[in-house]
Amino acid sequence: MFYITLMEATLWVQLKRQKPFEELGLILDAEIEVNDFLDKPENTVHKNTVEKTKTFLTGFYSSFGLELLSTIDFIIAEKNTNTQEAITKELENWSD
Repeated sequence: MFYITLMEATLWVQLKRQKPFEELGLILDAEIEVNDFLDKPENTVHKNTVEKTKTFLTGFYSSFGLELLSTIDFIIAEKNTNTQEAITKELENWSD
């Protein structure tokens, strides 16, 4: 749980500093602390989750890619749909 809390806190602090439509970036100074935490034997489950997430996100590290993933997640959650056709229709109507 500490890893999640640390990452959420770091993101929250960064979000509060951002203006609308400004890109988010990583806080590189936190990488050492996070890696030290993940390398502890009792945090294997968290490290496995991080590795799966990194694998899933491969190819989506650009601002546009992450925005697309978050938009699709929002559509799935808010519109209670998961078919490609319904998601595509929502994306097409997104800026109308």
